[in-house]
Amino acid sequence: MAKDRDDVTAALERLAPVLGPVFAAYQIPAEAQREIVDEARHILFAKWPQLAQPDAWLLRRILDRCHALAEDDDLTEA
Repeated sequence: MAKDRDDVTAALERLAPVLGPVFAAYQIPAEAQREIVDEARHILFAKWPQLAQPDAWLLRRILDRCHALAEDDDLTEA
């Protein structure tokens, strides 16, 4: 169990250099960034044993959430 948690943390650390620019590109506020990462981390932890490429899954999940949030903001502003 601790190893899985360490693996998830390591995956997030590997993606950290990419996440800042992603959040900036989508103009995601800091609080929403934390929520997106926390949600993705919890899901990744549960799915870890069955994922062939956890880093890729994690990045895709975060990108999808950023995109969805940006679209929701666009609809709200229209």
